[in-house]
Amino acid sequence: MSAWLLLLTLAYYFYPGSLFIVLLPASIHLVAFFQAIYVVRIKKQASRTLSKDCIWFNLLMVLVYLCLFFVIRSSF
Repeated sequence: MSAWLLLLTLAYYFYPGSLFIVLLPASIHLVAFFQAIYVVRIKKQASRTLSKDCIWFNLLMVLVYLCLFFVIRSSF
């Protein structure tokens, strides 16, 4: 999923006027970030798909997408 979202974000380079292309993948990772926090930290529930690593990965991906957004946005 992350690879496809990254490709979608790189499409922003070709369509710089569309904020939706960057905000969609960032928001998907942000939702996954909060879901992982809720399941792992708040409910302390065991999950096969959500873990502490999932929290950090999704936070990192949100930061990557925001950096891409600002780098691409400032180049135009």
